[in-house]
Amino acid sequence: MTATSPDCFEARYLISCVHLEQGNFDQATAVLEEQPFDSDEYFEALAQAYLRREDFPKAVAAARAALAENDKSTEARVMLANSLGFPLVQRRMRRDITAFSLAEAERQQICEAIELGEAAVKVFRAQARSFQLGELLTNLSAFYELAGDDERAAQAAKEAAELAPQNVTALSNCWASQMRLGKYAEAYDTAGKLMQCGERLSGKVRQLESLLMNSDHERLLRESGSDPDLTGELLKEPRLFELKAHAQFELHQIEAAFDTIKDGLARFPGEPRLHCVRASLFEDLGQLDAAREDLDLAEKLAAGNDPRTLLQATMFHFHRSDWSAAAQRFAKLGADSIYSPFLDNYLVCLHNLQKYLERFALATKAIAARGGFNATLHELAARCAYNANDLLSARQHFETLVQHGGGKAASHQKMLAQVYLRLDETDKAFALLKKAHARSSKDIDLLIRIEFCFHAKEATQRSGWIWFRCCERSWQRSSGTHGFRQSGAGLPAGG
Repeated sequence: MTATSPDCFEARYLISCVHLEQGNFDQATAVLEEQPFDSDEYFEALAQAYLRREDFPKAVAAARAALAENDKSTEARVMLANSLGFPLVQRRMRRDITAFSLAEAERQQICEAIELGEAAVKVFRAQARSFQLGELLTNLSAFYELAGDDERAAQAAKEAAELAPQNVTALSNCWASQMRLGKYAEAYDTAGKLMQCGERLSGKVRQLESLLMNSDHERLLRESGSDPDLTGELLKEPRLFELKAHAQFELHQIEAAFDTIKDGLARFPGEPRLHCVRASLFEDLGQLDAAREDLDLAEKLAAGNDPRTLLQATMFHFHRSDWSAAAQRFAKLGADSIYSPFLDNYLVCLHNLQKYLERFALATKAIAARGGFNATLHELAARCAYNANDLLSARQHFETLVQHGGGKAASHQKMLAQVYLRLDETDKAFALLKKAHARSSKDIDLLIRIEFCFHAKEATQRSGWIWFRCCERSWQRSSGTHGFRQSGAGLPAGG
C-alpha cells in the first residue's frame, strides 16, 4: 500500500504500529518520517513513536505540533504530558545523583505535564475510558511525586491500582506513595498484591521495608526466612541484609546485626549500601571514627552514582557541624535548587560558612517560589541579611517571623529589636521588647535589653551610640548569630 499509495497515512500508521509492537522503534519512526502529513493524527502517531524510542525532545515537538493542528486533542495532551514527564521519572528510577532535586526549568516541565494530564483525566472520566484512565493516573502519580505533592500522588496511584489491579507499575507507585505518607500497614498489603501479580521477590522486599518502617522488627526477621521458596532468591538481594541488620539492631541484637552485615559483605563485597548500614550502626553506638571509615569506603565504592550513599555521608557531616564537607555533598545532590528537598539543610550549611549574600538570594528566591510561610527559610534569610548588613531585608523577614510566632518567638523578637536599634528605630525596639517581656517576665536577657533601649532613648546622640555598640556586642554573644542549624532531612521514604 505504501508503494502504490505513499500519501496514505492510515497505511503508514498501521505499519508503524506493527513495528512498535515488535520493538522496532527506529523502523516505526522511519516509516512515519518518510512521508510527513499535516494532521494532528500524524503528529500524535509520530510523538508516540518517538516516546517509545525514548527520544523525548522530538516527542515533545511532535506532540506540540499535534496540539497546534488540534488544540482539543486529548491524545496529543497525553503524548505531551508523557514526553515531558517520562525523562524526569526515568532519572528518578535510575537513582541518578540529582534524582531527588528538580532544577527550575524541570519544575516547570513537570508542572506542565501535570496540567496536561489532569485535563486529559477529565475527558477520560467523562467518556468512561477506564483503561486509558488507569494508565494516565499511573503516570500522573509519578509526576505528582516529582512535584512533591504526596497526597495527590497517593490518590492517583490508589485509583490507578483499583482500575488496573494487575498493573505492576500502578501497584509499585501506590506502595511508594503509601510509604511516603507513613501508611506502612497499607503499603505492606499493596506489596502483597505485587507478589500475587508475579513479582514475588520485589514484592517481598517491599513488604520487609514496610515492616521495618512500621517498627515491626520481630515480624520482619520471621518473614525474611519464612518462605523456603523465596529464601534463596532473597539471599541474592543486598537489601535483605540491610533490612535484617536494622531490625536486629533495633531489637538490641547488636552482635547479630554486625554479623548480618559481615555476611552480606562476604556475598556482595562491592556493595556501598552495606557499608552505609554498618556506618549508621557505628554512629548510633557513638563509634564515630569507625562510622566515618565505612562511609568513606561507601562513597568510593559508589563513585558518586548512588544518591542514598551520598546523602547518608552528607548528613553524617551535617550532624557533626562539618559545614564545608556537608555543603559540598549537598551541592552534588542538587540541593542548590529552590525545589530540592535538601535546600533548607544546604542553606544552614552555607549560613554557617558565612556565605551570606549568595545564600540570602537563594533563600528569598525559594520563599517567593514556594509561597506560604516557611520558618526555616525566613529565619535563614533574616540572619543572612543581618550579617550582610542588609538591615531593611532583615527587618522584613524578622517581622514576618515575629508575626507568625512559634517556638522561637522570643529569639526572633530579640533579633528584630536589635535590627530596629541599628536602624535608629529605638521606639520600635523598646515597644517590642516590652511586649516580649509581658509574655516572658522571668527572661533576664530581655530585662537587660530593655535597659539598654531605655538608655539609648534617653542618652545624647554620642552616648546613645556608645550604648548601642555595647548592646550590639553583648547581644551577639548571647544570640549566637552564626550558629543556626536545624534537624536533618533523610531520603524521601519510598523513593
